[in-house]
Amino acid sequence: MNVPSTIAELHSPAGTLVSVYLGRPAGSSSALLSDLLKPIRAAADERERSVTKAIKASCDRIHDLAPRIDAEPSPAVAVFASEPDGIFEYLPLQADVWDVAMVGPRPYLRPLRAIPRLLHVGVVVADRERAFVFESDDGQMESLGEPIEADRGKDNYGGFSGYEEHRVRGRAEEETARMLQEAAGLLFERHRAKPFDMLALGGHADTLDELVPHLHAYLRELPMHRFVVDLRTMTPPILRRHVEDGVAAWRQEQEERAVERVLARLGSGDGAVAGTSAVLKAANARAVETLVVSGRFERSGVLCDACGWLGRTGDTCPVCGSGLFDVDDVIGSAIEAVLDAGGEVWQVSVASPLDSHGVAAALRFPITR
Repeated sequence: MNVPSTIAELHSPAGTLVSVYLGRPAGSSSALLSDLLKPIRAAADERERSVTKAIKASCDRIHDLAPRIDAEPSPAVAVFASEPDGIFEYLPLQADVWDVAMVGPRPYLRPLRAIPRLLHVGVVVADRERAFVFESDDGQMESLGEPIEADRGKDNYGGFSGYEEHRVRGRAEEETARMLQEAAGLLFERHRAKPFDMLALGGHADTLDELVPHLHAYLRELPMHRFVVDLRTMTPPILRRHVEDGVAAWRQEQEERAVERVLARLGSGDGAVAGTSAVLKAANARAVETLVVSGRFERSGVLCDACGWLGRTGDTCPVCGSGLFDVDDVIGSAIEAVLDAGGEVWQVSVASPLDSHGVAAALRFPITR
């Protein structure tokens, strides 16, 4: 998910910024918010009095949101608050997230980063007589006009002479080809206006084989999900499910490829590192090209708010001498550092040998160990 700049740029020099993510529970959110905020309140008691007061005030204000969250139509929300810094941001989310609360000088953005970006999908569903063209943004289907029909004439060829039957069949196939060409053209028009990320093509296998050559070359280069469906029994929920299955399969494939690329470089010794300490060192050097994190793997650590240095332990930054903030999830801070340096990040759900490391990275250049 693209994080709004208004959120990414939040900052609390004293480290009093509370970040909370909450999926809407079946019952009241009040009890869940209390549980999430309890460790933050307890940890605040160990800090100087003004900081303790500020953090608890932010927690109180977030907890007071329970009725609003209960009435929220979105599946989840994120809240960012720091009373002394005048920060209070309420963000409805269009996808579920894990429930978590963090406090520090910067917003905790990892759950937002884990939300897949919306995919714009071009959809054609066709048999030999009708073609439907849609566009989909993660399951929200919209028709691109009326069904396109092929005037195939008489389907029962009994009684025709051989020549006449051949002529009628030929005309019918020409009509199907025209219909498929028109559907492909409509799809390309929409692609030029708002480019698709992938295509989903449904119908009978032989019809889809005929459709593909009619697609513009730009469309044929896109990831393509093909599925068999009978237009006579197709319903909007069935179509949505097929498209969602295609999107999920494509996303899983992308995760698998990212993991394979990093593991291959680890195995060959060609510029990759694994494990929290090694990855933090690479992130500090701005050397990470691709960071892969296994699921919700996290480790505690420390962060320098002045220069961004990350480590596992310490009180003073070894680079600039500033004091360090304790962070419960230094992997989340590493994700931000990698993105800030122009690297790519994959938080993956696929099982792999990476699970034993938790985190690994392919590097742009070698770093000294």
